[in-house]
Amino acid sequence: MLINLSSDLDRLTKDLDDLGRNQIPFAASLALNNTAALAKKAEREEMARVFDSPRPFTLNSIYVTPSTKRDLTAVVGLKSGKGSRQGAAEYLRAEITGGKREETPFERELAQAFHANGAVVPGRDAKLDAFGNVTKAMRKAIIKAEDGGDGKDPRGIFIIPVGSRSHLRPGIYQRIPNRLKTKKRKGVVVSTSGGGTRLKVLMLFDTGGATYGARLDLSGTVSDTVRFHFSNELSKAMIRARFSANIGFFGGSEK
Repeated sequence: MLINLSSDLDRLTKDLDDLGRNQIPFAASLALNNTAALAKKAEREEMARVFDSPRPFTLNSIYVTPSTKRDLTAVVGLKSGKGSRQGAAEYLRAEITGGKREETPFERELAQAFHANGAVVPGRDAKLDAFGNVTKAMRKAIIKAEDGGDGKDPRGIFIIPVGSRSHLRPGIYQRIPNRLKTKKRKGVVVSTSGGGTRLKVLMLFDTGGATYGARLDLSGTVSDTVRFHFSNELSKAMIRARFSANIGFFGGSEK
């Protein structure tokens, strides 16, 4: 979001003397940048409120492009991704504007490895990290699993694509052997139970298309910050600007 004051300069300078008018560009830029820093902090707090344990990568994705005396525009935004890696500007878009979210790099890898398109969500047996996301090790194991689940993959991972004729819901599963239980009497096995295999539900395809409602109001957060803080920041900046000008007039310098 842009915070721009160029159009307000006439109003700001109307009741000022020559010294004040000369210092307005410096003071306005300083006030803008201080307000933008407060907006960045407010954005982080809003993310922490809306999301459950957001990743540091997400919280640190907010950036500020400061204004200058010649361009009284400060920018508070979200970083975009580079190459194949998504940035917060991409993966949070649906959370901000609502609608269908973009395909993740992992989902694109799945499409290439298994020819199965669709959004995926963690299953009941998915291994999650501290932030509620599927672990990197598990994603790597899924991508390495052989297409079709023919039983040759030692991890037993296989996929049920959307539209398949199966009693299983479309998703990614892992077939693992049950532990054999034995009973011994005087060192001799008298009975054995267990065996066979069981299924773990690693991930499921979201056939609804992973559509979200808008819940992260970053624009509103910035607007509220400007409304509540800019006037005070400008007053403080004007005091500093006059002080700086007076020191210069008397031959000193601001450090």
